[in-house]
Amino acid sequence: MLVGSWTTHIHNTYCSSWAPEWMMEYVKLSLLGSWMALFVLFAGRKFTQPIKDDIGDKSVFIFQSLPEDEKKALVKKLEQQEYSQNPN
Repeated sequence: MLVGSWTTHIHNTYCSSWAPEWMMEYVKLSLLGSWMALFVLFAGRKFTQPIKDDIGDKSVFIFQSLPEDEKKALVKKLEQQEYSQNPN
């Protein structure tokens, strides 16, 4: 069963003329099944992946743990470096 009036319009306009209803249901179920299988594969790989590899760049956590005055000094230093490398 299609949900929403725009999907019904698309279905009636483009699909009904070239394929019977049962074939459209089969295509939808096949796509849904494929998506579900890929999602389970992705989730399974994430479940077995070590946390340290999943977090990525930890510099954000290091920056957030700094005191406010050190954060401001670091931001100012990085802005000056960026400006000296790219003065435009």
